[in-house]
Amino acid sequence: MDYDSLISNVIAGHSWEGYVIEQIIGRLSGNVQPYYYRTQNGAGINLCLLRGNEMVASFEIKLSNNPSSSKGNTEAIRDLGTEHNFIVTPSSKNYRVNAHWQVCSLDTLWEYLKPLKLLKE
Repeated sequence: MDYDSLISNVIAGHSWEGYVIEQIIGRLSGNVQPYYYRTQNGAGINLCLLRGNEMVASFEIKLSNNPSSSKGNTEAIRDLGTEHNFIVTPSSKNYRVNAHWQVCSLDTLWEYLKPLKLLKE
């Protein structure tokens, strides 16, 4: 199987999502709790992080290096009240989609999370 066949497989996106969630959760500080968020009408976020009573960050995980946020994602972060919202990709450049969403690769995500004190020291 070549790379293009592998990456276009129906489960490739789900596999990438699981891998990223595992990497983030494995590095979280003990006082940060991970959650999945989905509303009854389908708005959702792949991962959100709670510290104490504050929802600190949310993550949408995309296999595409040219992602966009959806209406449902934006509705979810409005519900959650998260100020730090990331679309994590395999290797895209870092850029803002809009005032609410930062796109970054998994490799550069840690640069954004360190100042938020969400990771183990």
